[in-house]
Amino acid sequence: MSSRIGHAVYTRSAGWIDDPANPVVISTFDNEGLSVEDPKVYRRHDGLYVMFYNGIWATDGADELTRYPSPGYPLDEVGCDIMVATSADLQSWTKHGLAVPYEISRGWAKGAVIPRSPRGDAVRVGGEYIMYLSEGCNGTMTVGRSTDLLTWEFRAEPYLDLTAWGGSLFEVATAVVRDDDSDIVLDFFYNDADGQFAAGQARYSRRDPFRQRELNKGGALAWGGFAEWDGALYFAQGWDAPEGSRELYFYRETDAHA
Repeated sequence: MSSRIGHAVYTRSAGWIDDPANPVVISTFDNEGLSVEDPKVYRRHDGLYVMFYNGIWATDGADELTRYPSPGYPLDEVGCDIMVATSADLQSWTKHGLAVPYEISRGWAKGAVIPRSPRGDAVRVGGEYIMYLSEGCNGTMTVGRSTDLLTWEFRAEPYLDLTAWGGSLFEVATAVVRDDDSDIVLDFFYNDADGQFAAGQARYSRRDPFRQRELNKGGALAWGGFAEWDGALYFAQGWDAPEGSRELYFYRETDAHA
């Protein structure tokens, strides 16, 4: 069975309650035939919720790969598209199709990481929204710019340099902007000098969001992003669950003022 996307609400009195409308996003397009997964949700300046998610599809005989080959990032039997949908209430979603066109993704793109506040708001940088992409894109680091989160212009941009660590980027997870005056902190997944998967974070000035100011080893790998609740940052992670289980853990920062 393919993955689907659900919605749940937490309250102190009742704990987590699954939405009776679940699943709220299912596979309907041809390029979602294997799965819809890894949602990232942002609230736009006008209150509209915008979700980016991965559509997974079988590449066998795909005309898109004939027209847009990917020698710099060879694909096997599966493609991954970044899709976009919108909602006013987080329950009913309208799909808008591809967020990243094939001439950019070449059949594989991940990320859709947009600077976001702990309240879930997409943060504009220099008057527009920016997006960090990773994986795919013919092996080229790529960024996007948009005024509305729906229509994007993309270009190649080497926004992360890991040569000092002897590593290479695998996937960006999230980007958080703590307050109106703070820098952007990008959380990412990379291959270290020994070929092992590891987590890291990079800091960027909002005046120069594609040139890192600082690198630090260790990170949250919070693909769903950070959220502020009860005065502290939280993120969800399922990688620490026991093998064979479906548990999801929530982590809280130990010092809200650090």
